[in-house]
Amino acid sequence: LTEVQPQWKPLRLDFSETLHTVDAEALADGRYFFRVTVSDRQSNPAPYARTGELVSAPILIDRTPPQLTLTSRTAPEVRFRAVDGASPLKSCDYTLDAAAWSPLAPNDGVLDSLSEEFSVAVNAPPGEHLLVIRCYDSAGNAGLTKVVLR
Repeated sequence: LTEVQPQWKPLRLDFSETLHTVDAEALADGRYFFRVTVSDRQSNPAPYARTGELVSAPILIDRTPPQLTLTSRTAPEVRFRAVDGASPLKSCDYTLDAAAWSPLAPNDGVLDSLSEEFSVAVNAPPGEHLLVIRCYDSAGNAGLTKVVLR
């Protein structure tokens, strides 16, 4: 069951194993609910057989990385927006000319939503430089973008 498809779809019926694995690669990004229905009818006469069911908490499938878009480039500042369609942004960092990664805080000071604005003050000597920006969502997907500064 998903928020978009309000009817249950059976993944497997009438099996006796105690473990069933769902191939998440077969599911599109989104929130899913799973319902497990169990019965002891194979071990009990019909009048005594019982059935029960349980619905899971929502399960998030998210394999899509955040999208990074350059919004402004006014020396020495580069501004960009990071947007994720499924899970909140978790961290963002940058590297200049392949140096060590440095963390970035969003412009509003709190990294807590699906969309954030960031600014990077680039302090570099004159010449061409490569700025790479990387943002992770809470599902661990990384989105990257690069900006060549001249």
